[in-house]
Amino acid sequence: MRDSALSWTVLRPSGFMSNALRWLPQLRAGDTVREPFADLPLPDDEARRDLSANMPAPIVDALFEFSRGRTYLDDQVTGVAAGLLGRSPRTFHDWAHAHANEFGP
Repeated sequence: MRDSALSWTVLRPSGFMSNALRWLPQLRAGDTVREPFADLPLPDDEARRDLSANMPAPIVDALFEFSRGRTYLDDQVTGVAAGLLGRSPRTFHDWAHAHANEFGP
């Protein structure tokens, strides 16, 4: 790409709205989503156990480093996506509404 005459952009997105789909088993079992973040949801040992059931240890460690070490701030909104898209990006509300059937019974 670098040697071509084409314009190019490298995107390094942070979180994806589709990550919310991993809550489906918990939502189907009740009305509570348990997550190990923001010092609210789960004690660290429970969160590590639950996350380790579906993710390799290095990913679990990274999630804790990001959330506890504040090295990864997924809640910060920038204007980069709007600038690249030429429009405002979709909100989580809009995404969830468009995917409501996936969250149904």
